[in-house]
Amino acid sequence: MWQSDLYDHRRAVGSTAVAALASWTASKIGTGSSQIPSDIVCWSILPFLLRWRRSAPKLLPLGGSPPLVGDSTRNIGLIACVFAVGIAVQSFSRAENRAVGLLRVHPRLYFFAKPSDPSRNGLANTAWGNAIISMATIYSLSLGSALELLLSAAALVGSLVALGSLLPRDVAKSRARSPLDLELDISSIAPRVLVALFVALGIQSAFLGLVPCKISAAVLEGAAKAVFWYSSLRARKSMSWMIVPSIQNFSFFARRNPFRETFGSKNVLHLLGALLTVFHLTQYAPRGGRSTSLLWLLFALPLVPFTANEIAIYNGQSLIPKYGPAMPHPAGQLVERSISEFNSMLKRQSSSLPEAEAEYRRRYGMEPPPGFKHWYEFAAAHDSPLIDEFDSIVHSVSPLWKRSPAQIKKAMSEVLKHEDAEIWHCKISGADRQVRCTHPYRSFDRHTSLLVQNLLANVDREVPDVELLVNHLDEPRSLFSPGTVEDDSLALRSMSHVSTWDNITRFCPVAAVTSSKPKHGIPFVNNVTSMMDLCQHPEYREMHGLFQSPTSFRLIEGFAPILSTGSPSTMHDILYPSAAYIESEFKYTGSHDIPWDQKSNKLYWAGSTSGAFSAEGRWNQYHRQRFVEFAQNQKRTEHFYLKNAHGQLKRSVSRYWNSRLYDVAFTRVFQCESQDCREQRSYFDMKSWADKDEAMRFKLTFDMDGNGISGRYYKLLASNSAPLKQTLLREWHDDRLKPWVHYIPVSQGMEELPELVQYLTQTEDGREHARRIAENGQKWFIRAFREIDMSIYFHELESMYVISSDVLKCNAFCAGDYAVDYPAFAHQQTKHVRCCI
Repeated sequence: MWQSDLYDHRRAVGSTAVAALASWTASKIGTGSSQIPSDIVCWSILPFLLRWRRSAPKLLPLGGSPPLVGDSTRNIGLIACVFAVGIAVQSFSRAENRAVGLLRVHPRLYFFAKPSDPSRNGLANTAWGNAIISMATIYSLSLGSALELLLSAAALVGSLVALGSLLPRDVAKSRARSPLDLELDISSIAPRVLVALFVALGIQSAFLGLVPCKISAAVLEGAAKAVFWYSSLRARKSMSWMIVPSIQNFSFFARRNPFRETFGSKNVLHLLGALLTVFHLTQYAPRGGRSTSLLWLLFALPLVPFTANEIAIYNGQSLIPKYGPAMPHPAGQLVERSISEFNSMLKRQSSSLPEAEAEYRRRYGMEPPPGFKHWYEFAAAHDSPLIDEFDSIVHSVSPLWKRSPAQIKKAMSEVLKHEDAEIWHCKISGADRQVRCTHPYRSFDRHTSLLVQNLLANVDREVPDVELLVNHLDEPRSLFSPGTVEDDSLALRSMSHVSTWDNITRFCPVAAVTSSKPKHGIPFVNNVTSMMDLCQHPEYREMHGLFQSPTSFRLIEGFAPILSTGSPSTMHDILYPSAAYIESEFKYTGSHDIPWDQKSNKLYWAGSTSGAFSAEGRWNQYHRQRFVEFAQNQKRTEHFYLKNAHGQLKRSVSRYWNSRLYDVAFTRVFQCESQDCREQRSYFDMKSWADKDEAMRFKLTFDMDGNGISGRYYKLLASNSAPLKQTLLREWHDDRLKPWVHYIPVSQGMEELPELVQYLTQTEDGREHARRIAENGQKWFIRAFREIDMSIYFHELESMYVISSDVLKCNAFCAGDYAVDYPAFAHQQTKHVRCCI
């Protein structure tokens, strides 16, 4: 008798351990897309497993006995259907929701819903015990969205229904019977479960779309689930069906990958949760014997990767060279050199009108435009820190100088003929400073007229009447050959959701692409202009969403003077400040910021999947998806770091990744076909929501392009944080910002990012440089990004535009009215530009 009890005890404990191992294996293999298919495999295999062991003694429910085979008083049809629906609901909810936090609480609900087992008085059978174990699950609920909580609740209900069908009505009674016996009734249960699962699969396919999964993975996951149910059946003779949710709890905690967790505290909580659930399982084990040590071995499943991650982080940090004057970091050298260059540039700014005119002639090989004197007085009166930096304006307006006002007017008229061109026709009235923008069918101009009106209100001199074409879309518009003047034919090409690279780069000069890597082997960005030049980087074709599948791209081929907020190097949109920068959502509020020393020492970004439209599974090539995939270490690829090799910095290649240095996630998946959206939600670690000022809590903040320029950039510049910027779009402020002084540039390939973030967060030298960049950016934003600074820029842009596009002013200028004060400019223009008609 004693040996029989010992055998039963060991069998129950061994079966529980096998069930836990199988559940953990299924959770490690499984993905959201494989949930329902793997459950179908499981309930197809399980009947054969149970028939195979029919020769073994029939198992008794805890405290009871099985119903007699052939008992005509039993009608299990309805309860089997209820069980099947519960399984299907749970499977569907898990397939659509990666955060099934509520499901982790359901063993505790059973404790309060079902009478206690009087034969047990351990921690697992007390309210305090269940409350303590539940605490480790609460954290998984804290970040859930309404949809996630709804799906979690559905999974919880399904689990309660399914497991409730197996539990005896009253475990306190010695002859209590379960409503359903999984082993004896499997021939009735399995078909109903399969029907319910196929119905769930049909609903998923019809309304949400199927996400492809690997058949081999689904089969292995299903087999593991079948072993889980089979082993749970073997264990229940001496234990209880309550081990099922406890085992599922264990697999939830044990499957977490500590190498990808952003917060070390979450790793600790997951480890604690696994420890408590193992302890919970030991409390269900029969008293007597010592084989419960087998259950404690399960704790090695989460403990080993947790320990390996801690050791990897410790070793990685111990290998970081000690940077300083004797061994400067390349990024630190870029910071010091850039600060020196920027300070020298500020000192060189002209302090008088003659100096400004002379500098203009030196830089651009031409006389300053008419009205330059008034502009200089306006800029100087408002303490503009920059007087001589006009590269952005000259680059934008110079194509107009090669055309007559008549040609410009004609081009504008041609654009306005296309009602679907998505262009606003804005008229500025100089007399009353009013801006009126019209569109063929839109009424909201995205605050464009408000912005221009505000900027002109600051100008304390006469403002000429002028007509402008303003782009409504986020994406740039204007493309023409910079050397062509005679052929100015215009064509509107809709290129949304298709590749645009060949069109955008077709005017690139035919030349060999040259590149060089620094001696230490990691390509930190030291020339932003070169890095943003599409003609030098053919690899960008497959690296940015704008070139692969833009959301709304309507290319205007041929000369057209269109104002846009951002443009790549090969296009010719006229750059002006974005109205997004004056919207409340993107404005910096000092009271929402915190001091540098109180910020979290990691890199932060949260946002949506804007930047491209995803179809046919191409989303993993777009710039935002590549960054989030990279920062979440989804692929576990090799990364580049610097190491000290006998006093010299050399590049090392390693799979080491400290995920605690990154807090990066998508908060919204959109601009995609339904299947692509579902794939991304399943692939990425999502956040349900992020406060618009959440970035202020971190020392390093990341910013990158969306469909167009990023509206949050100014908020990051103005904050106490150091912004890392990745972009291929030129903006009006490019002459005003110095990389490595006000922000940290990041390449499209991001090869340097792991070493860069490690340096800026894990070394004293790097943290000091990051702090200086944050401080420089904030001070410079206050000084050079006032609304009056935007007015100074826009006023000069408008003046140059008017001289080029207005027939009367141009004729007067050519006849000598303007030439009285600017004869050299008049000669320059009339010599090279067909100005007068």
